[in-house]
Formats: sequence, C-alpha cells, structure tokens
Amino acid sequence: MMSDLSFPPARSSVTRQKGISLRWRLLVGNLITSLLAVAFAAAIAWNGWGDLRKSEAAARALSAFELVMKANSRIPAERSAWFVVMGLADAATPENLSVLDKALATTDAAIGAAKQAIRAAELPAGSIEAAETALQNTRNVARQAAMQPKAQRPANSQPAIVDGLARAVDALTAATSEALISLSRAGSDIENLLPSAELAQRAQAMRAINGSRAAVLGLLVRKQPLSAAQIVEATELSGQVALIWKQIEQGVHNAGDAPELVNAIKQVRTTLMDEGEPRFRDVAAAAREGRPSPVGEADWGTVLNSVLGLRDAALSFAHKANDAAIAQAQTRLVWALAALFVVLATSLAVVVAVMRQVIRPLTRLTGATLRLADRDLDVTIPDGQRGDEIGTMANALQIFKDALIAKKLADEAAARDAEAQIARSRRLDTITRNFEAMVSEIVDTVSSAATELEASAGTLNSTADRSKVLTMAVADASNEASANVQSVASATEELTSSVNEISRQVQESARMAGDAVEQACRTNERVGELSQAAGRIGDVVELIDSIASQTNLLALNATIEAARAGDSGRGFAVVASEVKALAQQTAKATEEIRQQIASVQSATQESVGAIREISGTIEKLSEISSTIAAAVEEQGAATQEIARNVQQAANGTQQVSANVTDVRHGASETGSASSQVLATAQSLAADSGRLKLEVGKFLEDMRAA
Repeated sequence: MMSDLSFPPARSSVTRQKGISLRWRLLVGNLITSLLAVAFAAAIAWNGWGDLRKSEAAARALSAFELVMKANSRIPAERSAWFVVMGLADAATPENLSVLDKALATTDAAIGAAKQAIRAAELPAGSIEAAETALQNTRNVARQAAMQPKAQRPANSQPAIVDGLARAVDALTAATSEALISLSRAGSDIENLLPSAELAQRAQAMRAINGSRAAVLGLLVRKQPLSAAQIVEATELSGQVALIWKQIEQGVHNAGDAPELVNAIKQVRTTLMDEGEPRFRDVAAAAREGRPSPVGEADWGTVLNSVLGLRDAALSFAHKANDAAIAQAQTRLVWALAALFVVLATSLAVVVAVMRQVIRPLTRLTGATLRLADRDLDVTIPDGQRGDEIGTMANALQIFKDALIAKKLADEAAARDAEAQIARSRRLDTITRNFEAMVSEIVDTVSSAATELEASAGTLNSTADRSKVLTMAVADASNEASANVQSVASATEELTSSVNEISRQVQESARMAGDAVEQACRTNERVGELSQAAGRIGDVVELIDSIASQTNLLALNATIEAARAGDSGRGFAVVASEVKALAQQTAKATEEIRQQIASVQSATQESVGAIREISGTIEKLSEISSTIAAAVEEQGAATQEIARNVQQAANGTQQVSANVTDVRHGASETGSASSQVLATAQSLAADSGRLKLEVGKFLEDMRAA
C-alpha cells in the first residue's frame, strides 16, 4: 500500500491531453512557413514571368506600330507615282506602268509586313484590311484613267486618287492608333516607351499633314488653279503643322531629352521648319494672289521626308527601352527562379532539420516519459549528451528518474520497517495482555492465601519462612519483567520519532512542490504578458499597413488626376508613382513584420502550453506527496497508540512487583501455622511455581520478539 501511494500512477490512470501533438504542431508550423516562403518566391517568379510576357507583348505591339506607320508613309510616294503617270498627256506606256508598279509593290510589301505584325501582336486587322480595300479600289479606277490620254480622262481623276489614298491613310492611321493602345496596355510600366512611341506617331502625323498640304499646293505647282476651299484647306493644314510641331518638341522633352532624339529634332527643325515652311508659305501666298508657284515639286521630297528621320529615331529609342525592359524582366525572372529554388531547398532543409533535431528527439523523450509512467525504471533516457534545450529536458528527466528510483527504494525500506514494527508491536501487545491476565490471576490467588495465612500466623513459622523465600524470587522475576517492558517502551518511542521525521520530510517535499507550482504560474503569466505585447505590436503593424493602403490609394487618385491633367500633370504623375511605390514597399515590409510577430505569438502560445503541462505535472507530484504525508501521520498515530499500550503494561508490571513485595512482608510477619495453614501454604507454593513458569515463558517470548 505504501508503494502505491508513493509511486507515480500507471499509464492506465495517466490523463492524456487530447488534440494535436507537439510533434505535428512543429511539423505543420514549419511546413506552413515553408509553403508561405515558397508561395512568396513563386509569386515573385510569376510576376517576373508576367513582366517578361508583358515586355514581349509590348515588343510585338511596338513592331506592329512601327510597320503600320512605315506602311502609311509609303502612301505619299505612291501618290507621287500616280501624279507622274496622270500628268502625262498621252496614255501611260508599259515603261510608265512598270515604274508605277514598283512603287505599288513597295507599298503592298510594307502593308503585308504590317498586317503580319498585327496578327503576331493579336491586334484587330479590320483597319489594315480596310486600307487594303481602299488602295485596291483606288488603283483600279486610277489605272483605267491612266490607260487613256489626258484629254479623255475624267475631270476628277486626280482628286479621286487623292481621296482614295486619303481613305487608305485614315485606315492605316486607325491601325496605328490600335497598335498604340495595345502598346500602352502592355508597356505602361516601361520607362520612355510610350513617350517615344507617341513622339514617333506625332512625327508620322506631321508627315501626313505636310503630305496633305503638299497635295493641295501641288496642284498650283502643276499649274492648276486652286479653289477658295483648297486655299482655306492649305491654310488650316499649315496651322496644324505649327501645332503638331509644338507637340513634337514637348514629346522629345517627355522622352527625357535623349541625345539621339535631340539631334534628330535639330535636323528636322533645320530642314523642315527653318527652310521648308517658308517655301510652303510662299506657295500658299501665290495661290491666294493667283501667281504661279515659286517652288518646283521636286524640291518638296527632301523637305517632307525629313520628319521621318525623327520618327525612326523615336522608334529606335522605343525599341531600346523595350529591349532593356525585356532584359531586366529576364534578369528578374532568373533571380526569382533562383530564389524559388533556394527557398525550396532551404525549406526542405529546415523541415528535415526540425524532423531530425527536434521532432525525433521529442518523440524519444515522450516514449521514455511514458515508460516511466508505466513504472519502467529500467528505461534509458536518450539525448542527455546534447547541449541544447532537448538535452536539458533529457537531463531533467534523468534526474526525475533517479529520484523515482531512490523514492521507490526508500518507500520499500520504510514499508518493510513499518510492517516489522507493527508485527512486533502486535506480538508485544498480545504477550503483555496475556502476561497481565495471568499475573492478575496469580496475584488474586496469592492474596487469598495471604489472608488465610494471617489467620493462622502463629502456626506457620516454618512455612512462612519458606513463603518468604518464594515471594522474594517472585519479586525478582517481576522486577526483571518490568525492566524488559520498559525496554520495549523505549524502542516504541524511537519508532515514533522515526515516523515523525518521515512525516516532516514528506511535508517539506509537498511544500517544495507547491513552490514549484507557484513559480510555474508566475512564468506562465510573464509569457502571457509577452504574448500580449506581441499582440500590441501586431496592432501597430496593422495601423502601419492601413496607412500604407491609404497612401497607395492617394497615390492612385493622384495618378488619375495627373492623367486627367494631360501633359501638364506628367511631373505630378511621376511623384504619385514614386509615392505609390513607397506605399507598396511599406506594405511589403509591414507584411514581413506581421509574419515575424505571428511567429513570436505562435512560439509564445506553445511556451504557455508547455508551462501549463509542467505546472500540471508538479501539482500531481504535490498531491502524491500530500497523500504520503497523510499516510505517514496515520502511521505515527498508530505507533503512538502502541507506545501508550506498552507503557500501560510497564505500569502493570510495576504494580505486580509492588504486590509481591507486600506478600513478602506478610510472609515475614507470619508465625507458626496449623495444618490448615500448611495446606494453604502448599497451595501457595504451587501457585508460585506457576508464576515462575509463566514468567519464564514471558522472558522467552520477549527474547524471541
């Protein structure tokens, strides 16, 4: 019974905590962290891949944009070729038509390349197909007119060619706008791409406007009078040239004043604006005044096409910007894939390390702990040689095991001693009680005989002497019995002292266990305060994240307002973009802080659970120590009861000795006795023999006990 009270309960009585084990918590926690890291790296890689695809899509859209504009720039050359043929007085010869067909073939090749680029960029082909249709219809009508002499041609032959080619130009311009819209969607994040493309489009538009103006004024150059409407049209086109020139200058500035663009616009300014514009104004003035053209048609080609150099420079600069963006996207993708590989490898290494360095040692310690709970004290405590927390836990478990072994041995020894003392006390109690009854009976008989001896004292001289000798022997035996009983009482008192000392030690163990429980509770409260502090930090992080979101929203609004403001709001748009980037960086940093805070809170909650489990174990040890203390107190009470009974037996023995002394004094006063006194004396002698025999047996029993 003592062993059961002092030893930990068997596994069948151990209360198991239901739920997810610590091993799975650690494994799942590391897996979740690894998956988040992998997902983050994969997201970066996916964004890099998306950026690369957008840059490549922008490259295809830019190629379509460029080829459509170049195809559009072939229309004025075709128009000039038609004017040459239509200016012949006779019908066009095969040689004239061969030169014309070469110009037409060049236009068709440019439009075919543009159409192929549009399909590659997955753009709508309706506009360029409309341009092909307009060209085909115009060519059919113009070729029929060119096959006739000039006098037989329809009067509107040349205006019809101009109008038909203008419809083709409008369709190609629409295709250019569609390509630019696609380019703006795919390349909105590429620096200097859109400004360069818009600059190229404006240069192309300026060439088209100049071409339209040259077509109108060319009638005067070819000695055909201009109507008032045509003069007004030429004037309006001159105003459009001035306006678009301002836009071109602003476009170069928007593209960052790149050196190649600055050099190209200088050449256009010199050739077209400084030298060409005065010529166009002179022709327009001659048309208004009815004078012949002061400029020949051959002088216009170089002037009109000079702006195409600026267009080509802008397109080249746009290609460079897009190529740089593609290279950067490829570099980011490579680094993102490398980071993804590193994260995967690191995550796998972390999971394997946690499995080997934490989960498996914890599993071994758990198995050893359960075997200790099953009273298997032969179990070997693993990982005690480690220098980390696992080793500390293993050493603590080894100390607990050693304490259990020592406790078991002490309990077994104490139980054996207690059982031996109880058995001996019981035997002593039985012997004492039997001895007391027998001595009482003998004393009663001796008292009766002494009374009879007093009546016949005169006749019992010799018998009295003999009785005196016998009573002295009885007194000596009684004294010896009293001394032996006193020895038993002393031994019982020593046993009582030992039991009291055991009780005091057990109570001290219970008090120390209680102190450990209080310390564990205080530690739990401190860890709880740490968790609350981490939570408050999380609130601050949420506030920062909210501020970053609001800043991002303000930056988006500013970008929208800047877009509404047009060219005047471009500087503000750049600032808004930088604010938006800073807000996004703040949001990313805030997210990383939130993840770290979540890791701290998770580790704090796990520490609280572990401390609670340790506190519960110490409370159980305290309850067991209290139970042992109660049992020891009960044993002390029983031992004290035995000591009291033995003391009473000693007092009884002393009383017997006193009674025998009284009998001896009575025998000394006895005189002679009669035959009746002699018979009584003989009976007394027999009783004395019985007393001697019983005393001898008592002594033998005491020695045996």
